Amino acid sequence: MSARLGWEVLRMALSALARSRMRTFLSVLGVVIGVAAFVTMTAVGTGASQLVNSRISSLGTNLLVVTPGSTGFAALFRGSAVQASTLTYRDALALGDHELAPAVSAVAPVISRSEELAYGGNSWSAQVAGTSPQLLGIRDLTVAQGRFLEPRDMNAGAPVIVLGAQVAQALFPGPGSPLGKFVDVGPVPFRVVGVLASVGAQGAQSQDNTAYVPITTAFLTLFPADTGQNLPQILLSARSQADLARAAGEVTAVLMALHHLAYPQQQPDFTVTSQTQFLAAAQSIATTLSLLLAASAAIALLVGGIGIMNIMTVSVAERTREIGIRKAVGATPAAILLQFFLEAVLISVGGGIVGLGGGIAAALMIPHVIHGLGAVVSLGALELGLAVSLGVGVVFGYYPARRAMGLDPIDALAHE
Repeated sequence: MSARLGWEVLRMALSALARSRMRTFLSVLGVVIGVAAFVTMTAVGTGASQLVNSRISSLGTNLLVVTPGSTGFAALFRGSAVQASTLTYRDALALGDHELAPAVSAVAPVISRSEELAYGGNSWSAQVAGTSPQLLGIRDLTVAQGRFLEPRDMNAGAPVIVLGAQVAQALFPGPGSPLGKFVDVGPVPFRVVGVLASVGAQGAQSQDNTAYVPITTAFLTLFPADTGQNLPQILLSARSQADLARAAGEVTAVLMALHHLAYPQQQPDFTVTSQTQFLAAAQSIATTLSLLLAASAAIALLVGGIGIMNIMTVSVAERTREIGIRKAVGATPAAILLQFFLEAVLISVGGGIVGLGGGIAAALMIPHVIHGLGAVVSLGALELGLAVSLGVGVVFGYYPARRAMGLDPIDALAHE
């Protein structure tokens, strides 16, 4: 087929689409919705994966988490609920002994609950965590004003508090410094000695919405009924990434001995989880989520493709006489096939390009609609979306084009 004939067939395909504007619009709309949904959903999946990874990475470097019973890593995010009383402050002190666990560089016991904090006429609900000075390094926190908890605070059971960025902003919205001011945690006043830099996470359970007090003070004032000094979690930091497995083994051995358990005859009454396990679990969940979202969008594209096939089939039926006339004056079956095939491809590619723009726009709007959730549009997703839309036109446009090509000229001319 010559280039001139090819251009003529393309012109006729465009002319046919322009004559049936409503039919063309409805066909394009199906592809637009499908491609836009595909781009948006893949962007949400990628954004969610990056968000989870960043949240876990922000928890600390070379992190190990010990939780009571078999609660697993979900307890890290619950924070306040003590599901079992198998971990105690005594366990945390033992794990801090470098002779017993040389691969462990720092240990921070943590016990927390939601409290109402008040200063002047301002009040705010936040997590108040009793912990130790080592938490600053384990969680890679940064002090913006003042200082963090110190060993002297632990030894004296001092009523001092370090505020997360969100808590400080809520209680002290003005320009003045909160340092030295007294914040009421329930009925107990605590002196503010520091404010942490924001880690960028929002929400009731975020580090920015947490205040920290010495754990010895917490047992005296916030949890006075807990005479056993039970802990919902102990956070530890290994000396290096390579020492994570060794540190986990040492922690398990120390706690098994403290709890008078013999392994393997007896199972641990605690769970040790490493940061690499958190990341692996998060990646698995994020991958599954991305696949589900992409599958949902693919269904929308499939529906759009079926719509193209149906409408093109109807178009062939309506233009049967036109096809007969064209064949009678010398149009080849290949030219007829190419025209209808081009119409389907033009619809799908045009819808795909518009859908890409719609998907990008939707992805950019998501962070403003759903606070905290980002959407990352990748070049690969755009290329795949456009390729899929082209594939939809090729696959679902072939049958109507083949049907048009196979019409008998005499029967087509006789068609009313």
